[in-house]
Amino acid sequence: MDHATTAPAPLPTDAAEPSRSAADRIADMLADEGYRPRLLEPSGSYRRIDFKAEGTRYQVRLNEDDPDFVAICLGYLFDDPVPHLDAILRAGHDVQCEAKVAKFCLDPGCKWYEFQAELFLGGGPLNGRQVERCLHALRRAARELHQRLCTEAPRAQA
Repeated sequence: MDHATTAPAPLPTDAAEPSRSAADRIADMLADEGYRPRLLEPSGSYRRIDFKAEGTRYQVRLNEDDPDFVAICLGYLFDDPVPHLDAILRAGHDVQCEAKVAKFCLDPGCKWYEFQAELFLGGGPLNGRQVERCLHALRRAARELHQRLCTEAPRAQA
């Protein structure tokens, strides 16, 4: 048999199309859940997806090179006057310890803060139930921080 005249086997139809990115799959899932996502960085390894839930803006962050790890974030700007740094750090640390899944992050200039819920997906896709649980934990952590700052600020200035 002459190998030069043998036709290559046809590719499966799936393989003919490039695979969808993790960010595209997550954006599709968020859209299916009714969140109306928007890709903020349409290309590259590090991706961000912005979406709203109950009037609050959230962000999904991921690295296409490590699609098993996803962070869902909720951030806020501090009102003027910005609370005392000691009060912010004390309240943020306490809330982070109690929330367990919400990691507190403070801008070095103390202009904003955010909570991040980090997920290890273990090979499975991000799903609506996971997103809803993260949103609940993030909202609760932000509410707790705000309440603590309202009571801690006067103590920090004393």
